[in-house]
Amino acid sequence: MKFDKENLHKLGAAGEFVMLVEPHTEADPMAILFQLLVAFGNSCGSNAHFSIEKSKHHMNLFTVLVGASARSRKGTSWDWVRNAFEEIDEDWFQQRIKSGLSSGEGLVWAVRDPITDEDENKTDSGILDKRLLVVETEFASVLKQTTRDGNILSPMLRDAWDGKSLQNLTKNQHASSTNPHISIIGHITNQELGRYLSETEMFNGFGNRFAWVSVGRTKIQAFSDPVSVRGWKVIVGKINEALVFSKSIGEITFAKEAIPFWEKMYIEIESKTFPGTLDHILARSSPMVLRFSAILALLDKSKTIEVRHLEGGKLLWDFCETSAIEIFQGAGDLVKKILKLINSNDVLSLTDLNAGLGRNYPKERIDECLAVLKDTQKISIKKELGANNRMITLISSTAIRTNLTNFQNTNEQ
Repeated sequence: MKFDKENLHKLGAAGEFVMLVEPHTEADPMAILFQLLVAFGNSCGSNAHFSIEKSKHHMNLFTVLVGASARSRKGTSWDWVRNAFEEIDEDWFQQRIKSGLSSGEGLVWAVRDPITDEDENKTDSGILDKRLLVVETEFASVLKQTTRDGNILSPMLRDAWDGKSLQNLTKNQHASSTNPHISIIGHITNQELGRYLSETEMFNGFGNRFAWVSVGRTKIQAFSDPVSVRGWKVIVGKINEALVFSKSIGEITFAKEAIPFWEKMYIEIESKTFPGTLDHILARSSPMVLRFSAILALLDKSKTIEVRHLEGGKLLWDFCETSAIEIFQGAGDLVKKILKLINSNDVLSLTDLNAGLGRNYPKERIDECLAVLKDTQKISIKKELGANNRMITLISSTAIRTNLTNFQNTNEQ
């Protein structure tokens, strides 16, 4: 997927950075761009924020680059960003970039508050800097963890994106984190994503907190000229100045002329719907556009979101939207298959459902899909005593009759 290079001129310092390095790398410029935005948003910390009603939104972003393994040059794209921030914010670079995300407890521990015992004696000094950028170049391992029984990583990450305080109350480890500022960069292949992103995470708000970015190798070049030293110093210096500015401000507001512009854009964004799974994956379009826009404003050293920043934020989200359509088209097919089978029967046993699916799916995945359909009130499930006094699971479509026509029409578009 390509991004019009002319649009990079509309993205301020972020676009300038990408335009500078793009001729010198095989990496996708969009991979560089989105990781730069995530890194900047985390490094600037939680002081900068904007408000939607009573909710504060900070500059922390979650993004996943989706593309072929070595050929898409995802790791190469990150190297450009990490090298820049090693110069821009060395302490943050050395201390607050981590990997190995495997549990909710581990996430809280990485940004924990001081811990005291029953007598109020401090037993652990905690982590003063609540910024944390998690970089997972094997994001499939994170998705695997979210499906394990008892693993609280998924709800913890959802709360982290929202900027909520985190708390772990396990028997052996009582830890909490006040006002964490957590961002995520993940790398994954299309095949791994299809295999490990469960239906539950597609529908429960986990998937729509990520900006999914389809990336690929853009050119083949064995060697390239080095980036201009002067050009590198200029753009790195510009980003550094913007970072210093961003750490010093609080609430970001709308410029006067941007208010009616956003009102119109908001209606357009919120009126847009997508078939099936995509509608869940893209459900946070408007706050995503605003987070992108606010980061572009900070890179401009502006305390107000201007029309140009909204235009830039929308360009970025449009790319994510197109990426998601490319990545997730057809995702959730099993949910749709199950729903159609159930709808064609007044009552269907779990055994008959499995037979109707050709016995091609593991029990765990079928159970997961049923849980999604039950949680969204499209089916009802009950157990009854059957022949030979054996309990059987019966699935009914009565709970979805009123909405079925709309659901099917949406998914068949």
